[in-house]
Amino acid sequence: MSPHVQARSEPSKSSFRTYSSFPTAQAPRPSAHWPAMVGSTLAGLWSNMNQWRAKRQAAVLLRELDDHTLRDIGVHRCEIEAVLRTGQRD
Repeated sequence: MSPHVQARSEPSKSSFRTYSSFPTAQAPRPSAHWPAMVGSTLAGLWSNMNQWRAKRQAAVLLRELDDHTLRDIGVHRCEIEAVLRTGQRD
């Protein structure tokens, strides 16, 4: 053996992990709260859909008004979408 080559040392047995030393995976347990979570999600979606439909109906009604009437309520035709989105003029 040449003087510059180091001999390999045997790794100690404590440095290896056996399969029995890893934690076992547990199957996720179904939550008892999932029906309530699904219900609240659906209620939120339903509420958002109703708000969207109300804004679309308001947009249709505002677009049907003439420019003079829109000016009387303080909205320009180009501001209809912004007013419906934010509730105020930009």
